[in-house]
Amino acid sequence: MRVRNTGSRPGKEVVQAYLAEPGDSARRGRPARALAAFAVAHAVPGESTQVRLTIPARAFARYDESLARWITPGGEFTVHVGRSSRDLPLQTPVRLSA
Repeated sequence: MRVRNTGSRPGKEVVQAYLAEPGDSARRGRPARALAAFAVAHAVPGESTQVRLTIPARAFARYDESLARWITPGGEFTVHVGRSSRDLPLQTPVRLSA
């Protein structure tokens, strides 16, 4: 993600990535989206900088109590990116094979 400082002073922005599971996560008692990664971008006035977020494989997993272990369900996850959980203008699908 590219971030640009349009202000007159040096600044920083926290870029956050949230992961939404395939299907209806609310039925499984899980949040609609969970924080998966974040990074801080620093820029001087007028500067544009690239922010790289790495979502670890563990973010795609969930604990299955009936199996007593972590599993990674297949399907299409959605990665939402923005400055906060309420401001996520970017999104992209990620498909995992089961």
